[in-house]
Formats: sequence, C-alpha cells, structure tokens
Amino acid sequence: MHHVFRFLSLTVIVSTICCLPVPGIAQDDGGKGDKSKQVEKGEKKSEEEVVAKKKNADKEEAKEEKQEEPTIIPLTIGSPAPQLDIEHWIQDGGGHFSKVSEFEADKVYVVEFWATWCGPCIASMPHIAEIQEKYADRGVQVVSITREAVETVEKFLAREVRGADDSGDEDATRTYRDLTSGYCLTADPDNSSSNDYMRAAGQSGIPCAFIVGKDAKIEWIGHPMSMDTPLEKIVSDQWDRDVYEAQFVAKQKSRTMLAGVSQLLRKGESEEAVNVLRTYVNEGNFDQLDPQSVNSVAWSIY
Repeated sequence: MHHVFRFLSLTVIVSTICCLPVPGIAQDDGGKGDKSKQVEKGEKKSEEEVVAKKKNADKEEAKEEKQEEPTIIPLTIGSPAPQLDIEHWIQDGGGHFSKVSEFEADKVYVVEFWATWCGPCIASMPHIAEIQEKYADRGVQVVSITREAVETVEKFLAREVRGADDSGDEDATRTYRDLTSGYCLTADPDNSSSNDYMRAAGQSGIPCAFIVGKDAKIEWIGHPMSMDTPLEKIVSDQWDRDVYEAQFVAKQKSRTMLAGVSQLLRKGESEEAVNVLRTYVNEGNFDQLDPQSVNSVAWSIY
C-alpha cells in the first residue's frame, strides 16, 4: 500500500511539474538565429500575458463550478416537499393532469424516480398505472421523473411492452407510451428534481417513490411496489406520520451502518466489520436489519 501511495504521489508531482508553464522559452524561430533583446522581451511579455489570462480563466471556471454545485437541503419524513422544476412533461394522463410546480393543499402526490434502463422501474409501470387509475378521482397525482434526455424517453415509449397476459396478445401489441398514458411521465435532465429529492433524502436506488401528503410534506419514501397501504391511509387521513418517521430513521441508520461494514470489508478489515455489526445488533436494532443486505454482507465475510 505504501508503495502504491509513493507511486501515486510521484505521479501527481510529475504531472504537476509537466503542467507548469516554463517562462522565458521562446517559440521556435525556424532556424533564423538569435532574436534581438527587444523581441525577446516582447515574447516574454506576451508569454506572461498568456499565462495570466489562463490563470484568470481557470479562476473563473472554478468559480462557475462552485456556483453550479447545488445546495442540498436534507429531506426526510415530515419535511416540506421541494417544489418541482421539471423541464419536460411528456405524458399528462391524456390531459387529465396539469403540470406541477407547487403542491396544492388537500391533494396527494406520488413523485417517483425511474429510468429507461432500469428493469425494476419498467416492471413497476403497470402497478403505477393502476394506482393512478384507482386514485385519480380521489385527489392523487402521480409524477414520474427520469434524468434522461427526451429523445431517450421517446425511443423507449415507442417500444412494445414485453410479454402478454393470459387472455391473449393484448400487452404484446401495446407500447410503453400506451402503458404510461394514464399518469404524468416527465424528463428532467438538469437533475434538479433528483437532487432535491433523491440526493437530499440519501436515496441511491430506483425506482423510488415519495408520497407528498395533503399538507405538502413528505409522508413516505420507498419502492413504488410497496406504497399501496401507506397511500390508502394517507388519502383516507389514517396515516401516522410520526410512527413511520421513527421507522424510517431507524432504517436509514441501518443502511448507514451496513454501508460502513461494506467499506471495511473492501479494505480487508473483516474482523472490525463483524464487530460493528455485532455492536449494532447488541444495541437492540436486529429488527431494523434488512435481511437481503445482511445476507450480502455475510457472503462478503465468508
């Protein structure tokens, strides 16, 4: 490891040296002989001006990059739902739904994140369509958001839905545009919505749905295939946000712990990883562990 560090350090130093401007080196004169002192001074001055301009340009670029870095406001259960600033609204439920920026009072929204390359996202589409149809007259609006370009989404929507149901070939002749026509399908390539929701809530996997309640606050976060019960309770005013918030926080703590364990395992520190896991369980958190994640960790150890 020390040898690798030394090698990387040397590489950085060499790269830095190679990138430094070398003052006083004149351009090739084509073999015409020595320049006069006046010409040399002029070239040196010109060279210094170029270096100065480059430094200023680098400073401006760094400043722009710093300005472009979005401010991420942590998002959790009970947080006010960020306004939506979506670039492209591709489907709107056949004109049934309006574009959403601010969330209306006494309405419920499902803000779901997906991608055309995501198998589980595509598999969730029929269920999301059913959810929207079921709750359309009960003040629920589904807004699905991808970070991809409109052209990519349009190509996907033109594809035929895979498979067929038992009654015949109905699904085989349907496109994904037909399948998702009942709810709002959007594209937001500038990542603003993803930053405000996914990144802010510490969510890295898709599909991921956020249920925004009647008071425009986050009620639930999770996989869209698991949102039936919470959505029904939220719409029916039977949802206990405080109870779910405690469960959600505990789950996030579990994920953070397992991420730390995985990092230790990648470093080869398996004994320390086991100790972290054992301490977590001994603190009475066993019920909060995700069996699939624990199984993955177990395979890494053994």
